[in-house]
Amino acid sequence: MRKIGLMFSGGGAQYPGMMKEFYETVHACRDIMEKADEVVGYSLSDLMFSSTMEELSGTSVMIPVVFAADVAAFTALKEHGIVPAMAAGFSLGEWAAVTAAGVIPFETAIGLVQFRSDKMAKATPVEGAGMAVIMGKPNEYVEELCARVKEGYVSPANYNYPGQITVSGTAKGLDELKRLAAEARSF
Repeated sequence: MRKIGLMFSGGGAQYPGMMKEFYETVHACRDIMEKADEVVGYSLSDLMFSSTMEELSGTSVMIPVVFAADVAAFTALKEHGIVPAMAAGFSLGEWAAVTAAGVIPFETAIGLVQFRSDKMAKATPVEGAGMAVIMGKPNEYVEELCARVKEGYVSPANYNYPGQITVSGTAKGLDELKRLAAEARSF
């Protein structure tokens, strides 16, 4: 007997248009998104379908969007008879794994995730600070690129896995990092 395990994504997995096909074709997925909208008090699906990457990357939006997408995708799989024997999650994905396992009801979890994202957004000590995810480059390369930033400040904040690093810093620092990376054709 073959067993299936699911790994739920964390912040940084969002992109414009995500989950639209599931939402339009899988009733259970649409139900999850509608429950999420009701609990958080705004339309996560509208954000997923019509926002820019920049809009989806704000902490107070990114976290509930990715969580809702994770659980909606799980629900779609479950509706089609695919039920995992185990689940795990990376960072924020842990919340989706716990929800998928039935430990926390979805409505409770999305409320807690929204609360967490609001607190994280307010905890940013520097006005205009943020994060960026650099993919497809070795850790050393990203560290060197961060060291070249002269305007503001940036630093690797989370070594997600080889080839994906989350960098945090000031808006000026992140802008310069993006410029340097684009010049090096790495972003």
